[in-house]
Amino acid sequence: LLVVNVAELMSKWVGETGKNIEKIFARAKSKDAVLVFDEAEGLFGSRTNDSGGSTSRHDTLNVGLLLQFIENFAGICIVITNLKGAIDEAFFRRFRFVLEFEMPNAASREKIWKITIPKQCPLAKDVNFKELASRYEMSGGGIKNAILRAATAAALRQESSSQVNMEDFVTACKA
Repeated sequence: LLVVNVAELMSKWVGETGKNIEKIFARAKSKDAVLVFDEAEGLFGSRTNDSGGSTSRHDTLNVGLLLQFIENFAGICIVITNLKGAIDEAFFRRFRFVLEFEMPNAASREKIWKITIPKQCPLAKDVNFKELASRYEMSGGGIKNAILRAATAAALRQESSSQVNMEDFVTACKA
């Protein structure tokens, strides 16, 4: 598995982004690796029809180069984004599968809260996961972050009890 940091591929120097794209595909081929582009909208973004700037011209060249490499790549390439609409339409003709993960419903969020909380986590009696799940529409990652934030707040509390309480979770969800 070769996880590509898209930000590291991008360069302000003309031609360097293209060279970095070529290197990453060569490396994946030599290692027979699955390529994973996370936060891909920065590199896979829509081309513009704006012919007024050299930046947009180079971005268009990079997208064209990336399309060519994906087309000719014999391995598996995974592209991850939260902004599907920002991805250039030409890539979708090259993707065999497009999976969309929708936000979990309240029942699923409640389950995520329950399975994500470590068993060792000291919970106050007022914690109500069903209420948290119905009040806050969050992804699984958002729930995990809220749990970490709430647990940190409880651990840093100067009181004798470091139990995570409902107020800790509510504050973390709002944050």
